[in-house]
Amino acid sequence: MFMTAELLRDFWSLVELSQPSKLLNLDDADLVKRLVQQISEARQLTHEENAHLTTYVRTRTPLIRDLVQARPA
Repeated sequence: MFMTAELLRDFWSLVELSQPSKLLNLDDADLVKRLVQQISEARQLTHEENAHLTTYVRTRTPLIRDLVQARPA
């Protein structure tokens, strides 16, 4: 799986800037879909980048939820 450092930075920045309540109210599938969609709207992703990002987010949903829950609402 290959993702650029820039894409990873953009993704984690998005997670940090997202409202906790909006992310925590989503089930895992919708959380993945929303985050990938938001990144896709901010930058043009190739089909391969989109697939890699989707897999990356899917495998890190527990970490994403932990980080979001640790932040003040």
